[in-house]
Amino acid sequence: KALLESAGYTTQTFHTAHTDTLRGAFIGAAKIPDLIIADYRLDAELTGRDVIEMIRKTLASDIPAIIITGDTAPERLREAKQSGLPILHKPVQPEALMAMVRTTLSTAPKHTDPKP
Repeated sequence: KALLESAGYTTQTFHTAHTDTLRGAFIGAAKIPDLIIADYRLDAELTGRDVIEMIRKTLASDIPAIIITGDTAPERLREAKQSGLPILHKPVQPEALMAMVRTTLSTAPKHTDPKP
């Protein structure tokens, strides 16, 4: 959060992956996020992939996303790779995160924000 904000990005963080909490934050949102960064392994038996898909469905937008993982279990790494999303492995170096953010945003199709 601090790194992204120091680079001029506006961030919104969540410390829970409960579906109702996340949907509530995005339903009726005036602005669609430009990027989602999610840890792969989350609470409530959800993965970052699950949360990314839920946010995309809620906002009806194919928002670009990055998965970060510290998981080393081969099955979990396969699951993360099957998402087709860019993956960064922990510990993530600040330069690697910023490079991935810039690359992902520069190659993503532009979306329009919902009408208020």
